[in-house]
Amino acid sequence: MSQAMPPIRLTAGDSLTYENVRSIRFCLDHGGFVVLPSDTGYSLACLPFRQDTITKLRAMLGHPNTSIPLSFGSYAMAARYVAIATENDRIVDHHAPGPLTIVCPMRPDMAPEHAAALASALHTEGTIGVRFPDSAVERQISIECDRPITTCAIRSADGEIVRSFDDALSIVRQSVEELGVECFLAAVNTRVIKYPMQSTVATADPHLVSTPSVVKVYRHGAIEAQDLQNSVKQLGWSDFEDWT
Repeated sequence: MSQAMPPIRLTAGDSLTYENVRSIRFCLDHGGFVVLPSDTGYSLACLPFRQDTITKLRAMLGHPNTSIPLSFGSYAMAARYVAIATENDRIVDHHAPGPLTIVCPMRPDMAPEHAAALASALHTEGTIGVRFPDSAVERQISIECDRPITTCAIRSADGEIVRSFDDALSIVRQSVEELGVECFLAAVNTRVIKYPMQSTVATADPHLVSTPSVVKVYRHGAIEAQDLQNSVKQLGWSDFEDWT
């Protein structure tokens, strides 16, 4: 039997109160889930380091074999898990936070058992889809947990990203009931979803592309491929940091 918290509304600044952040952290720390407003629609979040939780997440969303991206509250947090190449750094400098997933290799110095567990849970081969969301809610929760959270779009029966809170919550509750999933469930309602298109998934990491400094786009979306390509050729904040 699932235990559902009352729906949470955001403050006037489109963020969570500290009390609500702590309640959501309690939910996630105990293997629960939260329906969150992301950049392009509502998503279902959990902590990615428990295989049992990820198995439930996949069943609830009907994503048995798809890769799961992660949202990070800060660049420094992401750097603990992935190696961010200069080319990807420049993309992040110009387009984050926003509706973009950058595919990066896992850090080579990550403990092998941790890397294997994470790769298995996220269904990837040595990479992580990294997001720095425009959604303050996702960033708040990740920072509070001091860990990344999953960012899996809730989709309708016809595959469209759900942008209505009532529809998103109804889909998740129905899945929980049909599957008999036991979990904590929280939900956050927002006034508006900022971006009308799905997020772009891409990388310019030299180890993942066939031609140096060329952006590989896995999924087209809100940020145009040419804009990503242009940013790889421009200096970003990370370049200036390297000079100091």
